[in-house]
Amino acid sequence: MILRELKLKERKMDIELEKKLFKSYPKLFPKGRSVNPKESLICFGIECGDGWFDLINKLCHCIQKYLDDNDMVQVVVVQVKEKFGGLRFYAHNTDTLIDGMIWFVEHNSFNVCELCGEQGVLRDNHNWYRTLCEECYKKWKKK
Repeated sequence: MILRELKLKERKMDIELEKKLFKSYPKLFPKGRSVNPKESLICFGIECGDGWFDLINKLCHCIQKYLDDNDMVQVVVVQVKEKFGGLRFYAHNTDTLIDGMIWFVEHNSFNVCELCGEQGVLRDNHNWYRTLCEECYKKWKKK
């Protein structure tokens, strides 16, 4: 049980980094975590490691700038998480250009260590997949 708790804890972004995203992009995260889980799973926070903060931050910046510059319907983020070793970013009211931005960042996440942000590769540890650099992978294998 302790190992499972450690793995789940690693899946949460540092609360200060999460707050920075929510504060920087209030239109994308209008209620932060204060949302009904039936409406949005963002109530559980950003469910990935700190290493992907820059990817998420840049994606949010690009999405919001595109929306503001083109007077478009506001996109609302409903979930950000790790799945099968890659970043997943789910939002409402996207169009094909925003879907392309999301796809690009999700696919690039397979080259960035989820924990530290350095160059990473997809790793397997007993069928548990994560994108990690060599140093973080060694630590992860020891757990």
